[in-house]
Amino acid sequence: MLKNTKEAPPREQKPIGRRSLVKGAAWVAPVVSMSVAAPALAASPSDCVASTDVTPGIESEPITPAYNSKPNHRAGGAGYTAYQFRLGEEYVIETTGTFTYNGTSPVPLSAVSMRVWGTNSLYWTLEGTPEVSSSSGGIQLGSFGPSPGQPQDHGWTDIQLAATSTGDGYLHPGETVTFTWRFRTTGSVNTSLPSTGSAWAYPGFYIDTCSGWSAPYPTQAWLPCSIYQFVNG
Repeated sequence: MLKNTKEAPPREQKPIGRRSLVKGAAWVAPVVSMSVAAPALAASPSDCVASTDVTPGIESEPITPAYNSKPNHRAGGAGYTAYQFRLGEEYVIETTGTFTYNGTSPVPLSAVSMRVWGTNSLYWTLEGTPEVSSSSGGIQLGSFGPSPGQPQDHGWTDIQLAATSTGDGYLHPGETVTFTWRFRTTGSVNTSLPSTGSAWAYPGFYIDTCSGWSAPYPTQAWLPCSIYQFVNG
């Protein structure tokens, strides 16, 4: 039998189209495109708390029963109480301050502190140890000074924060810090107030911010807190 020695005609080559290129490229090892955005990193820590990034609050009530009490009718005092004490009567007050951090970056606790006072006009002493907590459970009292029992006249006590065993050492956006302190004083006036008639006082605090100590909270012009009056009687 004779073999067919006639060669088969060459197969016609078609031009490679764009779709064929794309199809063929699917078999190539994957390459990461540099144009794909990387996942967003967490906000970098800030060095301090901006004064515009805190929302403060305060509540205060006497531990020692008051001689009398009535609504606080001073500016901004609606809904709060004016507690009255006789001049010369010793009493103890407990005050709780709060602030919520509204910033966008965490702040190291070493850069956050509060400065609290007993009354704005009278001599007072710190009673016991301040207490500190936070909404996250990650913040506690670090240190404070001056020591309990040291008399203050227009003075203050600094409160420094520290991390709890579950904390990471930062104040985080949206976190609320709560701090409570007690002070003892006597219903007597110093040289800045008259020796007769009535006088009034209130506790408050400052917050350490990027621009230094914040404005006092509350301020005398806007007083959303309880006040303490001293009356002859």
